[in-house]
Amino acid sequence: MLRQALPEASREHWDREIRLFVPDRARGRSFYYGGTSGLVALALRAWIRHGVRIWGAVERLLVAKTLEEQLGIYRAQVRGKLLGEGLLRLVGSPAVMSLVGVPEPQRRMVLERPGGVPGFLRECLDHVVSVALLRENYFWSVYLTGSYSRESCPRYLEPRRLARLKAGLVENVRTFTGTVTQCLARETEPITAFVLLDHIDWLAPHPRLLEEEWGGIFRVAGPGARVIFRSSGRDALFLPLSVLGRLQFERERAEALHRPDRVGTYASFHIARLAPAF
Repeated sequence: MLRQALPEASREHWDREIRLFVPDRARGRSFYYGGTSGLVALALRAWIRHGVRIWGAVERLLVAKTLEEQLGIYRAQVRGKLLGEGLLRLVGSPAVMSLVGVPEPQRRMVLERPGGVPGFLRECLDHVVSVALLRENYFWSVYLTGSYSRESCPRYLEPRRLARLKAGLVENVRTFTGTVTQCLARETEPITAFVLLDHIDWLAPHPRLLEEEWGGIFRVAGPGARVIFRSSGRDALFLPLSVLGRLQFERERAEALHRPDRVGTYASFHIARLAPAF
């Protein structure tokens, strides 16, 4: 039934790659090790097991019951061996960054920060292990274990929420393949909430493309509309002035929500109301 609902191009792709859902045929016996980011995750697992030989310590991290216990294991047994300068420079190289889906504009933002990529990666991991138990942080644990668990999975996979999706909520989901600007050009109904993730970082070197996309957002925005996005930059000043002039940032709220972020790979998070044009 799901296959029939896919666009033709998507159907053809998954017909070719259905092996990714078969543990005996999938790389690393997991769907999550497919693609280039999965390849990097497997390489890191191999390095942890056979390079620095701290897999036992990582397993203890994954079952730690308190943040204090987790931090103790991390600082005493993991941090010094895992975060060596050579490895961090390799991970931060253009080739590896491309494999994990970090485009050149985002990498440039990281390079401009104090400490460069190695400093950024150390700061990232220090933050991740200090804000939440790794056993409950599915953003990171899935790449170490190759799977989700009942206590560590996206909310939509939790039994109660998954049942609601199956009961009809999924009918509210529409998909589109193309750019955000192209998608907005098709919209005729007002939209009051925009979740842009981090993709506007990718457009930072191209102000015209940013202006086109935000022009589409302003066009379809309904009364009281707001937008959220995250960035590898410390602020949103890379946006064109014509865009910044129409955004009313909720900085205190955004900073409060960003502090416990379990992903840890973004320097800033932003919430903004869209001001009407005059």
